[in-house]
Amino acid sequence: MSARTARAKRLLTVEDLRVSARERAVAEAEQAARASEAIVAEREAALRAAYARAIEATSSEELARASAHLQTLQDRLTRARRDAAERRNDVRERELAAVAARRGMRKIELFVERFEREDAARDRRAETRIADEHAARMCREESGDE
Repeated sequence: MSARTARAKRLLTVEDLRVSARERAVAEAEQAARASEAIVAEREAALRAAYARAIEATSSEELARASAHLQTLQDRLTRARRDAAERRNDVRERELAAVAARRGMRKIELFVERFEREDAARDRRAETRIADEHAARMCREESGDE
């Protein structure tokens, strides 16, 4: 194996580690996004329950407090939805980075394959040259003997 092929294989190993790390980061980001979406769903359920309680309120003071509380919950829910959307975007960006890394890794694999083919062809040419030189020497020796 030539030094060039060995270097390309080492680079491929390093790139594989990087891709694996990126894929783990994507999985972690997806898990965080799912957890965030679950929290958003819980907050939405709490918002609906608070709204139902507010409707049942009989006094205007209670209704005003419930309305203020409802507005606070709606604001929190809006922020949580925005955060969840940002997390989904982050997951998508990480997925794209992982795909790009896989593409880069495939390019390196192609280089390694090409280097190995070139090494094999060079070895075959060298063997052929050595065999031809040996045959030529044998012919010269035979013609010198006669």
